[in-house]
Amino acid sequence: MKKSLRVLIIRNAYQQDAGGAEQYALNLAVALRVAGHQPVLVTKVRKILDKCRQFGIPHIAGKWRDTQGWDRWYYLKYPLFTLWYMYIILWHRIDVVHPQSRDDFVFATRAAHILGRRVVWTDHSDLKYILNAVNHYNPRMRGWIIKASKHVSAIVCASQSEKHSIEAVAPDLPKLTVIHNGVFVPENVHPVEKTNDLVVGTNARLVPAKGIAELLEGFAGLKTKKADLWLLGGVSGNEAKYRRLTAKLEVSKQVHFLNYVNNPNDYVAAMDIFVHASYHEAFSLAIIEAAMLGKPIIATNVGGTSEIIDEKCGILIEPKSPEAITEAIKTFIKDKPAREKLGQAAQKKAMYAFDFQKTVERKIIPLYLKSTSA
Repeated sequence: MKKSLRVLIIRNAYQQDAGGAEQYALNLAVALRVAGHQPVLVTKVRKILDKCRQFGIPHIAGKWRDTQGWDRWYYLKYPLFTLWYMYIILWHRIDVVHPQSRDDFVFATRAAHILGRRVVWTDHSDLKYILNAVNHYNPRMRGWIIKASKHVSAIVCASQSEKHSIEAVAPDLPKLTVIHNGVFVPENVHPVEKTNDLVVGTNARLVPAKGIAELLEGFAGLKTKKADLWLLGGVSGNEAKYRRLTAKLEVSKQVHFLNYVNNPNDYVAAMDIFVHASYHEAFSLAIIEAAMLGKPIIATNVGGTSEIIDEKCGILIEPKSPEAITEAIKTFIKDKPAREKLGQAAQKKAMYAFDFQKTVERKIIPLYLKSTSA
């Protein structure tokens, strides 16, 4: 008889965030439930909490400090948050704890270790920065993370690129394994009406690291009124800045700030060309979603992107280059049969390699079962 596991999935972030890492945690909960297991999701992200209510997934509003310096207050937080996670584990009779965010790698792992539960981590690009003590991370965080990792059954990296980045700064970190992210095979997709002869689009937060300015400049470089640019998923404090840039580039009437929508696949399905201009990326769910829908894709060659897209199913360009974006879009415009062929190849690869339900059932659940029987 198949064992039904109770899995505590933890992905905390800023309340307004709802990017690929946050969507991954929700997708994992859905896939586990479909496979007959019992997930509980802890997150501070409002949109993910709303989705949990919509899908009937047990959930808990997470505790999360926006500032990640791990200063002297950290020593007070450690026992308090550890006790809080111990309470959750006991109350929900959790078998496996699966943290995917910074503080939780330490707090939740410690709680699980005390209670004799198994732990699997998934890294969404935090570890390489923590272990290298860059950006706002305090050097003492490295020691806490390495100490906590000794109680982990496996550390899942989203791509080979991420695994290599972690190994470069912490070669002794144990049990690293690569399991590619994925998405569910789209169903009941109804493309929305296009706003111009050609629609170029992206699905990314409106933050500089997603290459939004370069995308706007690259689109403006087309110098045509017969194309529009759709910006999905972009709620942030930067929208006004990017609207001013569209005015400066004289493309205001052609750029549509669509922000978060409940049916993003319907919008991506209507796009003629999908562009992902990020400066860095672990393994982009937005690219996989576009590939699943058969879209010809232009993406910056960063992180794990080349593990999704290659010359057989898209165009890879260097980051921070509006000129490269312009030229790649022009290439697709000039040769519609070629871009459609690349889109079909991307779809075939995505369906085979990045069907998330199959990934969970074939790779993640066996990892849980292996850890609980160890």
